[in-house]
Order: sequence, then C-alpha cells, then structure tokens
Amino acid sequence: MKRLFEAVREHAATGRSVSAIARELGLNRRTVHKYARASSWQEVVRRPRLRPPTALAPYLDYLRQRWDEGEHSATILHQELVAKGSGLRRCRVTPSS
Repeated sequence: MKRLFEAVREHAATGRSVSAIARELGLNRRTVHKYARASSWQEVVRRPRLRPPTALAPYLDYLRQRWDEGEHSATILHQELVAKGSGLRRCRVTPSS
C-alpha cells in the first residue's frame, strides 16, 4: 500500500489528472483522489471496526472454558448461563469470524 501511495503522489506531483493516474496505475479514480489528498500513507489505511460488546461478553471466559472441556451444545450452555443468573434469552447462534 505504501508503494502505491508513493506512486500516486509522484504522478500527482507531475500535474497529471486523477483519471490519467488511475488509468496508468490501474486504480479506481476515487482511490487515486484519496491517495493524492492524503498527507501520509497511514491516513489511507483501513482501520478495523471495533465491534460493540454483546450480551455474552461477560460470559465468554466461562463459555470458552466449557467449550474446551467438550461441551458444544448451545442448549446446554444456555441452560448453564441461565442457572448462573445471566437472564439471557435463547437466540440463534452464529459463528464468529
């Protein structure tokens, strides 16, 4: 990414148009425009989004422990959390990435 940013900046410094730079480097015009406006390559790096905590967040350590112990049933894990007083409702479980 840094090399691409530098290439765009070098081409932009010669006075070429955004469209010409995009064609020459095989980039989208919006990407070229963004790189040409930025003062450093760090400005154009995507930052990972922070996910908001879920209702399960306080119980993740317990759930990991139980999973590692071999308990892979969502129904049983849910029952255990309810028995602990979690107040969680049953819902569809989807794998995290």
